[in-house]
Amino acid sequence: MIKSRKEALGILGLTDNASAEQIKSAYRAACKSCHPDSISSECDEKMREYLQLRYQMVSEAYDYLLNAKEAPRARILGGEQVLSKEDNNRSRKERLEKEAKARRDKRYQELREEGKRLRQKEEAEKIVDKIRWMRLASIIRGAIEEDKKREELEAKISEAIRKKQ
Repeated sequence: MIKSRKEALGILGLTDNASAEQIKSAYRAACKSCHPDSISSECDEKMREYLQLRYQMVSEAYDYLLNAKEAPRARILGGEQVLSKEDNNRSRKERLEKEAKARRDKRYQELREEGKRLRQKEEAEKIVDKIRWMRLASIIRGAIEEDKKREELEAKISEAIRKKQ
């Protein structure tokens, strides 16, 4: 793992005051010489492993230099990027704002889903109540019809008794 800009530049064969163009051209030249696709089939296994390792180191060095260039406010100390206190506070504030927004979004989604479940539950309860009322109405209708039939039968029986007397 690359720990400093000086080390990364050394892998590419450059000095400390190398420009971005020099870094880019050195990287391309180094890649051409040791890229796994450019290794001839005549190379022995040890040479092939060395070139693959060299390619990985060149790529890692270039990536390190690119990342250091993308974060110009960061200082490189002993291989670690150290942000200024102001930048550190700003990034912390941004991170906290993102986390708070994520929590709000999650809670909002939970509330929407809960509301949806409650509406579905209320609708289901309304349907169940409607079915209960329909059953009760049919039971009452059946009871009324039975009462009418019983009354009619009782009327016929009482008429038959009167006729016999």
